[in-house]
Amino acid sequence: MNNNTITQKDRKPKTSPKRRRFWLFAAISVVLIITAVFTAEIYRSNFVITPANYTIDAPEIDHKVRIVQISDLHNKSFGENNEKLIAAVSEEKPNMIVLTGDIVDRYHDIDSQEEFLNALLPQLVEIAPLYACIGNHEQASIGEERYIEILRGHGCVFLDNEYHDINLGGNEIRIGGLNYYRRWDEEKNAFMRDFCDTDRYTLLLCHFPEYHLWGLENYSIDLTLSGHTHGGLVRAPFVGGIYAPEQGMFPQYDKGYFEDENSTLIVSSGLASSPFFIPRFLNPAEYSVIDFS
Repeated sequence: MNNNTITQKDRKPKTSPKRRRFWLFAAISVVLIITAVFTAEIYRSNFVITPANYTIDAPEIDHKVRIVQISDLHNKSFGENNEKLIAAVSEEKPNMIVLTGDIVDRYHDIDSQEEFLNALLPQLVEIAPLYACIGNHEQASIGEERYIEILRGHGCVFLDNEYHDINLGGNEIRIGGLNYYRRWDEEKNAFMRDFCDTDRYTLLLCHFPEYHLWGLENYSIDLTLSGHTHGGLVRAPFVGGIYAPEQGMFPQYDKGYFEDENSTLIVSSGLASSPFFIPRFLNPAEYSVIDFS
């Protein structure tokens, strides 16, 4: 064979330096765009407060009324002394504000939890009457007795397996708080039977939405407000929350509005995450705004 013979391999065009630079630039651009989008979403989910709005048509409610729900704040401040959160809640002009647990965080020391509550609560009670139930982080850290003492000291009504009959904006409402439930616990079942035995509109504050999987769904509760799930913390498109405590992977009650034969449940994804170093993703920090028409 002649040494000057051109082979098939020789005929294959070589990539020019200009083309290699183009593809390198394209690859770097794609990586930078993905990084920027990911970073922007991390920021949005963890630092931008978003209202989750719900409108409920309730025959028992004759006059329009608005409730704002705050859940799973975990010692987090949006602005100094939570000025951004307070401003957002104030603009909603609620008739009532409810705290549905994990307002403080067990990964902070007790002094910082008390300082946090003493800064937050007086601002909330200036906006509207304040009601609360307990979450697992209060139980595991500051302690139920001290938490109740601080809340009540600032004029918040704390509901510990008890209820109050109130008039809210001209509407007769029974509001209760449940801190623990198992279907075999007769004491809690007796409380629930008593709570539901009324012609008033029943509003239950209960941090744990999984109780609706453990027997609470058998009671006729007009509306339960819960938190605890952080919306699954990380959410996947078309799938929803990835994981929630006690419910496990792909939880049934991750966030949002749920209606069954006996009751209605709203689960707030809350405002923070815990532990704090695990960021939320595709899951904006939220407070709930519930309007009754």
